[in-house]
Amino acid sequence: MNLKKEKINSSLNLLKIIAIFMIVIFHCVYKGIEFAKLPEYNKFLYYIFFHFGELGVNIFMIISGYFLINKNQIEKKKIFKLIFEIYLYSFIAIAILFLFNKYTFDIKDIFPVNFSYYWYITDYLIIYIFSTYINKLANNINQNEYKKLLILFILLFSLFPTFLGIFDGNIEGFEYYNRILWLLFLYLLGGYFRLYSSKMSILNYSFKKLFLILTLCIGFLVSFILFSYLSNFYTINLKILPVYFWQPNSLLLLVLSTIIFIIFLKLNIKSNSFINIISKSVFDIYLLHEYPKLVNVLWYIIFPVSKHINSKKLYAYVIFYSLLICILGIVISIIKNYMFKLINHRKGEIYEKNLN
Repeated sequence: MNLKKEKINSSLNLLKIIAIFMIVIFHCVYKGIEFAKLPEYNKFLYYIFFHFGELGVNIFMIISGYFLINKNQIEKKKIFKLIFEIYLYSFIAIAILFLFNKYTFDIKDIFPVNFSYYWYITDYLIIYIFSTYINKLANNINQNEYKKLLILFILLFSLFPTFLGIFDGNIEGFEYYNRILWLLFLYLLGGYFRLYSSKMSILNYSFKKLFLILTLCIGFLVSFILFSYLSNFYTINLKILPVYFWQPNSLLLLVLSTIIFIIFLKLNIKSNSFINIISKSVFDIYLLHEYPKLVNVLWYIIFPVSKHINSKKLYAYVIFYSLLICILGIVISIIKNYMFKLINHRKGEIYEKNLN
């Protein structure tokens, strides 16, 4: 399969935008709505949206592996830039808290990376720092060995936990499982698609067949949620809840995120400057809305989604507020990048002036 670089960039960049929107929707539902206070008629869609967050995270890491697997060395500038942005958005969050008189100092505020204020960014940085060695391993084993490694990951971290987790209702509850290992697997999965795309039969599937698989997965998820929601069953000590499959390593979420990735990988989207510019804001959107201390102010004062829990238009508000946060993050990102360009341009002028 011949995929042009610019097509991949815009296709997967569009997927990044969709993924961050899904994550914001999940946080809006998970952190802005008290489930116990929800009327019954609003619970079903709550369960649906509850799966969006981890699905978006899975997609992000697969894309990261796809683009980074051939890198021979890490970019120190990228690490420092990301750490700087973490502190920048932490400062913005603290400023907002001050504005609403909700800020109390904590020593952890000075070290947001170390104390995992943004757990995904911290884990991503760790994987990125070790990516040179991970990439060497991935590029120096043959396809068969690579495939066996991925299968081993799937068996231990997804298949077994998904089926055995029904006894306590927790797919992530296994002692040998942790998030960073799961993200490492997703990184390697994305890398496999990059290295062996020409040898993967699934990439030659028609869109009709891929959408059929996607529809079957979504149909199963919706049916499962509906059935468990309506029956509210606890059978032979199995604790199966409507959100059982929401955890990132559930086999269903893994299949969904992989199929969605493949569909966008195959999309014939030519290089689109609008998509590419907006996609540069995804980390900004994440950092803006995910500062731990800002959660209550964000979802209960600025975007008070909880005020609408009795409304039949509740999820219209969820989508609207989530969209506003994404737009705000994009605007801040564009202003930030413009300021950086001005600073760099000014530095260049000063340097040239000194040379003359």
